[in-house]
Amino acid sequence: MATKKLSELNESLASDPTDFVLLMNTESRTAKKISIENLIKIDHSNVLDRYKFSRDSISGFNSSSIQLSTGNMDGDLVYYAPTTITISGADAAEISGQYEFSGINNNNLYWQNSNDLTISRVDTDGHWTINSGINTLYQFSGQECYPKFGNINLLDESGLSVSKSINSRHTKTKEGPIILNSFFGKVDNLFKATPSLPIDMKEYASITYSGSQILHSSAPEDPIAAFIPKTVELGYADNAQAHSPLSFTSSINQNHPLIFEYSLNSFVVNKITEKISGMKGDCSFHQNFSTNIAASVAPTRTGVVVNGPANFSGFKPVNPSFSLDIDGNGSVTYEKDVVLLERYFSGISGAGLVEGLNLSPGINSRTGHQDIANYIQSGVDLSAFDINENGHLDQSDIDLIKFYVVSGGINPSNSIEKNTMTDNQLKENLLKLF
Repeated sequence: MATKKLSELNESLASDPTDFVLLMNTESRTAKKISIENLIKIDHSNVLDRYKFSRDSISGFNSSSIQLSTGNMDGDLVYYAPTTITISGADAAEISGQYEFSGINNNNLYWQNSNDLTISRVDTDGHWTINSGINTLYQFSGQECYPKFGNINLLDESGLSVSKSINSRHTKTKEGPIILNSFFGKVDNLFKATPSLPIDMKEYASITYSGSQILHSSAPEDPIAAFIPKTVELGYADNAQAHSPLSFTSSINQNHPLIFEYSLNSFVVNKITEKISGMKGDCSFHQNFSTNIAASVAPTRTGVVVNGPANFSGFKPVNPSFSLDIDGNGSVTYEKDVVLLERYFSGISGAGLVEGLNLSPGINSRTGHQDIANYIQSGVDLSAFDINENGHLDQSDIDLIKFYVVSGGINPSNSIEKNTMTDNQLKENLLKLF
């Protein structure tokens, strides 16, 4: 017969209401038979008196319990706007220089240089402007979410040509302003949260994230679309596992770009739950805390949410279609067309540009070095060869074009400057050359 101490008795010992125990009086050596059902009876209306909840505070929770940071957006429909815009050109030397992204001004993204000149856009006229204080120095056309790259013709304040042009070079980073496409209805991964919670294996913490947002749209119905902080339950096994603390669901009628700035700055510990599982079933007990904890680092993202084609058509500056068939013989080959582009890029001119290539004359062919140089330069002026969209033809563009012509793929080399663009985005630009 099994022997148990009274302190070891619990409800799980009773496999049948008719089971009993014998209580033995060690002095009189007499026994008493008692039903387990009568000996161990839990009062379900007062169960917390019988269960000792091990946590009465959130001691140990602090700003480092959850690390908040920007997320990896590579799996979403994303373009990055430039972090830095560098303007050059003798026609308008007074506006040349480096403009850094500075946030939101006049309800649009803007960039500013060390002389307090700014590049910004006004919703109503479809132009980007270069300003000194409240005065507009120049403007240029563009309704996209960020300014054009490459060669740009300037206009005066009235929108008339001033016969001046500049070159605009874009340097992009993944910490810069971001253009999100809600084409599929949701945008996740803007931020990530990585918990390191002071809980044991039976505890679970209910967490709600908190932040602040600035939203603007030229359509009054659009700002009802918003970023929504998530409420999540995190257990011991979730520690060190990053998750998304924020989601975005677009409004049904989001027809215009939505400019946003979002700061994820804290999290609320709603409650701690202890969960117990056994042969008789599961039970849980929780303690409410509702305590807000400021994050040790409060990441901020600024950008634009659009709802349009997957390729962002109409929402970003684009490369034009332009044939890489430089010699005009009806096909694109590395041995002739890419070699001609490489030679021109390296500074070879005159007869040396076409030397040894055996270019065949034809109705639409170009065999003379000047015709070929003019054709390549026209593509450069249009930014047609600017595959990584940084505003100028560079060695990375040449290497991307060369690799694609030879292999049909994207050059995987780490030395290629992709300017935050994905392989699919680079491929879209390469296909415009064929």
